[in-house]
Amino acid sequence: MRRISSYIEEGTKAFLNREFKTIIYFMIPLGALLWIFLRWEISLGFLIGSTFSMLAAYIGMIIAVKANVRTANASISDPEKAVMIAFRG
Repeated sequence: MRRISSYIEEGTKAFLNREFKTIIYFMIPLGALLWIFLRWEISLGFLIGSTFSMLAAYIGMIIAVKANVRTANASISDPEKAVMIAFRG
């Protein structure tokens, strides 16, 4: 189970890194346009918000992968415990 979960985590990280690279290609030009046509405060707020949103997605995805592995492991012996782990995760 640990070996399979490490593969899943590796795939998740690769997916998120590629997704974030694509988002950054849109985020930076849009931030520049906001800076030019509106105000620098709006552009800065957009860039900071986007960055923290990506950070929250990264952390949430890693936690979800770990919680799913724990849930699968707990479901072998105690389905009720597995449900509690799934909800808490």
